[in-house]
Amino acid sequence: MGIHKLTGSIQNYAWGSLSMLGQFQHRPTPTAAPEAELWFGDHPLAPSVIEIDGQKRRFDTFLKEHALEELGANVVHSFGRLPFLLKLLAVEQPLSIQVHPSAAQAKAGFERERALGIAVDDKRANYRDDWPKPELLCPLTPFDALCGFKPIEELVALLQTLGGECFGDSAKTLANEPNADGLRQLTTGWLNATGDERTRLLASGLEACSKSLSHRNGAADSARFALELAERYPGDMGVFVALLLKRWLLQPGEGLFVPAGVMHAYLKGFAVEVMASSDNVLRGGLTPKHVDVPELLNLVNFAAAPLQLATIEKRGPLETVYISEARQFSFSTLEVGAHRTYCARPRIGPEMALCLDGVIELVGADEQRLQLSKGECGWISAAEDVYCISGTGHAARVQMGA
Repeated sequence: MGIHKLTGSIQNYAWGSLSMLGQFQHRPTPTAAPEAELWFGDHPLAPSVIEIDGQKRRFDTFLKEHALEELGANVVHSFGRLPFLLKLLAVEQPLSIQVHPSAAQAKAGFERERALGIAVDDKRANYRDDWPKPELLCPLTPFDALCGFKPIEELVALLQTLGGECFGDSAKTLANEPNADGLRQLTTGWLNATGDERTRLLASGLEACSKSLSHRNGAADSARFALELAERYPGDMGVFVALLLKRWLLQPGEGLFVPAGVMHAYLKGFAVEVMASSDNVLRGGLTPKHVDVPELLNLVNFAAAPLQLATIEKRGPLETVYISEARQFSFSTLEVGAHRTYCARPRIGPEMALCLDGVIELVGADEQRLQLSKGECGWISAAEDVYCISGTGHAARVQMGA
């Protein structure tokens, strides 16, 4: 019960940065290995550490022992465990083309893989838990991302302009079926190409991209992007699938919500990300990790409505709320300063508060205090009736969704 510091778990993936996370937390850089993600939560693959009366404990073990008082009746009844996972993302290189499952797909996939004897830590595992993974990305620097398909008319025009055998035939496929079925047929054909067919398509497509660099239109930018990806991921048809996705140049303060079934890939930048507490990722390319094209294609929603930036609302003078459809989490940012203290009430469950800049202090009803610097995170128990955030700086606040 109360307010305690959480120490996150760093994930060292190849696409991470040697400096972004370290500089954010005022640690020496460059780091020994690329740091891609910093997890704050109780997911068993990378649980945080919580400090209780000077003692450090695994956060997942602690929550299991004190579920009702720490999580509260609302969370225990609705989810049975902590429903959200908070991350910092440090993207230095493009990461995989991927999609996340719905709740039903995650449960079925998890049960199927365990029945087949695939352990959750096996490299072949697609489903490492039985939860969906809706996620909300909120950049702290300009952030480059691919998310959702471009409008079909735009794709047909791009493919026709790029030309050549690979793109010309694909343009005809999509023009003949300008709908979700045509998009599925095109994506499936590219990702399932093997052997001589893949070699032929790649050669044709990359030659078309090289010729398109001199075009005075948007096709030149797309061609240059594909050629850059091809240098990093030679022989990967995901290079062309990336051209089908809408490119987002997100700015600090904006938010992008990614629901189940939406294909996406993050390219570069530093961000806060909050999601349902899951590590279920189906990959289709642009990665050295496990790729399962058939399962990815089973999950992709080719008829999904075009994505929009998250709706943002002011809730009082200090809090900015990012609206999403996720039940597992609610995300907001806070700005505190002199004579500007934020007090959280009423509360519906436990919370995390992550300091984004400056120095903030979490103060409980019994005057328990926890000071946090940039990159440090606090845990607020559901049993804490009210708490306040003071100091000078910005914080991210995560709680259960309404």
